[in-house]
Amino acid sequence: NYLLRIKAELDSPSVPYYLKAERTQAVTTFETKVAGLVALDAQAFYRDAGSGIVNSGKLPPQINQATEYTIHWVIRNYATDIRGVTLRAFLQPGVAWTGVVKSTSGSMPTYNERTQEVIWNIEKIQATRGVLSEPIQAIFQVRGVPNVTQVGSVFPLLGETTLTATDEFTGLDISIRDLALDTMLSDDKTVGQGSGIVVP
Repeated sequence: NYLLRIKAELDSPSVPYYLKAERTQAVTTFETKVAGLVALDAQAFYRDAGSGIVNSGKLPPQINQATEYTIHWVIRNYATDIRGVTLRAFLQPGVAWTGVVKSTSGSMPTYNERTQEVIWNIEKIQATRGVLSEPIQAIFQVRGVPNVTQVGSVFPLLGETTLTATDEFTGLDISIRDLALDTMLSDDKTVGQGSGIVVP
């Protein structure tokens, strides 16, 4: 928890006639709390041995054929504790939740089948988690089936991920976002360029 403190002093040789002093002086101090920083990284993988989850299916993705991917939500928290953390994102059309899910926190992401939204609630994240120690991470598997209209383009997997929370030290609300994910799989270094384009 960091504080910024400012102390200002003002001296003047001018003295009002009704005071017996050699000079006048004013002193004031100001203190403000510094909010912490939270970093969110949404990633998608096809080959994901480190997670212990094996994905199957065609790569490049093929129309009317199912391919599985793992989605990672990675959170790093810096200077202050945060509470009431919620992550949300929508599965895109043609993408299904497989039910395979892991987490390094005490809670797991859940899926609302009616709204196609993935939600992860975390009660509290300590300061420096992911900076001086391992980040908090959730991994869940999805299955995508492209259709004929998507031939020649990338296949969207997950919409924009949003994280909301409250900074415990300052009381300020936190809201951050990360980009949507598709079959370009920019975080998966085993996937070659162009492997995310849907083929017939």
